Amino acid sequence: MFSTDDVKDGYISTDSLTGDPVTNLEWRVNKVKHRKFETSGTVTQYLHWANEEKMPYIGFYLRLEELNGIIYAEKSNKIIVRTREISGVEYRGRVLLSFKRNQSKCRLLDFIRDLGIQLLEITPENIATVWKDMRSEDLL
Repeated sequence: MFSTDDVKDGYISTDSLTGDPVTNLEWRVNKVKHRKFETSGTVTQYLHWANEEKMPYIGFYLRLEELNGIIYAEKSNKIIVRTREISGVEYRGRVLLSFKRNQSKCRLLDFIRDLGIQLLEITPENIATVWKDMRSEDLL
């Protein structure tokens, strides 16, 4: 459990399950999936913003230049990351993220907006349909 001391600038600075520190560039997710892989919803997972080889990545190793937009619904804890094909990287199509807390989703959307990535709002029903229709080949 976390206390009010753990809340900093709109995010919880300590993971409620593990007690590990969380930064403002980390977002707790319940599940990540795309057409090839899907993560288990039974483990604690974080989306991390990191620089590798001086190139920004978003979890599941999405490169900044791959991002073609984010689709979201205000009343859904799920988002759809649209990607584009880039040289040297296997194209994954849409990457779906489900967040434990709406607050985490909103923080990520604010971060993405600040990067200049396009955000598109749709209905929660449309988000749910995309999630239901996405079939991954393997569960990680």
